[in-house]
Amino acid sequence: GSRLGGGSCLGKCAHVFKLIFKEIKDNIFIYILSIIYLSVCVIETIFAKRTLNKIGNYSFVTSETHNFICMIMFFIVYSLFGNKKGNSKVR
Repeated sequence: GSRLGGGSCLGKCAHVFKLIFKEIKDNIFIYILSIIYLSVCVIETIFAKRTLNKIGNYSFVTSETHNFICMIMFFIVYSLFGNKKGNSKVR
């Protein structure tokens, strides 16, 4: 009890990193999919902006709609991953 909390903090950190590593190892495919999808979203958005700016038809609404669709897709993937994690962990 009189010992400084350094050791236990280090232990907690190590434990957290182990958990994170395990999660990433277990769900690496989902992480990769999410990263790829977000990258595609960003690239598409930039491409659409450039293309439609040339046409002169790009609007804030288009951008917001596209971002909203990306967010929904990411949320669905995240929910599936979250549920899987929740089921494997006992509270």
